[in-house]
Amino acid sequence: MRWIAGLALLLGLAAPAMAQSAAGVASFRVGGTALQLKIPEGFCPLDEDGMAAFRRGMNQQSNILNLILITCGDTGFQRDYYVLMTPRTLANETIPRAAFLEELKPIFNAPGAEQWFGEVFSNALKASSERNGVSLEIAGAVTPRGVDDVCGYAGGAVTIQGPNGERKAVQGGCLTTAGGRVVSIYSNGQGTTNADVAKHMRRSRDMALSIMVAPKP
Repeated sequence: MRWIAGLALLLGLAAPAMAQSAAGVASFRVGGTALQLKIPEGFCPLDEDGMAAFRRGMNQQSNILNLILITCGDTGFQRDYYVLMTPRTLANETIPRAAFLEELKPIFNAPGAEQWFGEVFSNALKASSERNGVSLEIAGAVTPRGVDDVCGYAGGAVTIQGPNGERKAVQGGCLTTAGGRVVSIYSNGQGTTNADVAKHMRRSRDMALSIMVAPKP
């Protein structure tokens, strides 16, 4: 499934961007559905220039970038941030959450799934870095971490060695639906341990639970 490539965000590749002031609620659209979520304390939505820079850096073909929340006052993805995306092939599909998660279970639990996830993550990250003229050495990967009644989880700790030194980063992802629309939520930050990964998976889960269909104007 091509949308798994969305797990390979540009961890460690800073993009020049400034965050806007937090307004309490952030809105975005998936297909024809307007969604909104409560912005976590200390985070701000990335402005349009920042979103455009991130899109160029990712060169993401298989996913639609819905929203980025970055630590307020940050100037590049050096601290914690969230990325929300939707697979292009599923953007106009209506899928109940329970049905979507049932579809994920055999994928996440299949023999070799961990290796496959890791290879997709590493290959996509390397390809993105090469497109941006950066050479990276990567240790570690994002792998499947199970499915519950809210999310299919993916997470991992990665050490990235690049021209600007070493960065230790973690990602915790939640693949789910909200308002019947597929949304992948990735909480990212610095860290090295399984406890760090678990923290970011909880953050992604909390955000998933906060997403709702926006009230009609």
